This record gives sequence, C-alpha cells and structure tokens, in this order.
Amino acid sequence: MITISPKAGGYVSVGQVVFNGTLTAAATWQDLNLSSYVGPKKVLCKFQVSVVGGGGGLKFCMKPRGVGGTVVQHNDVWGTGSITLTGGYFGYMVCETDLAGFVEIAANFNTETMIVTFLGYV
Repeated sequence: MITISPKAGGYVSVGQVVFNGTLTAAATWQDLNLSSYVGPKKVLCKFQVSVVGGGGGLKFCMKPRGVGGTVVQHNDVWGTGSITLTGGYFGYMVCETDLAGFVEIAANFNTETMIVTFLGYV
C-alpha cells in the first residue's frame, strides 16, 4: 500500500470572479493578473468560465503569460487550455501562472460577456 501524505500549502480555495466583461480585442492575448491571490509565483490554477447570452461558438483560451507564440489560432487546439462555449453554459479550465502570477486569455471574438471565476490553486 502506498501512503501519500499531504504537504503544507496544498490546494487553496479562492472562489472569486477575476474577469467579467468583454475582451478589448478579438484574437489577442491579454493579461489576467492573479498575483493578488497567488503572489508572484508559478502555481496551477482551476477556473470556471462562462458566457452570458450570445449565440455560441465562443472559443476561449488561456496560457501562462509569455509561453508559446503570440498568435491566437482559431481552431480546436489552443495553447494550454481552450473551451468552446454557448451563451448560458460554462466549463472548467486548468492553467499555470507565470513567475509573476499572470495568465493570458483570448477568444475568437470580443462581443460576448465572459465571466472567469478563479476557483483555486495548488
């Protein structure tokens, strides 16, 4: 039998909305600062993402800031995490922050209101 002992500093529950609105531009990576929750360090974060209203087909993605390319691809594989949403629905994503506590977010269009809830991190 293998016993796994939890280490100090396990999962930290946050449960705060960190983005509620439209992106400033479509298909452009934009910073999302989580450092006030996690500090200036690299952590693995869990999010709930939803779209208010809209007809659907919103492709939302996130990645650690500064990782990967600068171009946002409009297909089914984006960065560290991606989700396709229809208005009124939600999904879950996991993404790592950079060493300063930031992730980057983007979507294929910027006309829909998106809500990103930071659920927690480890």
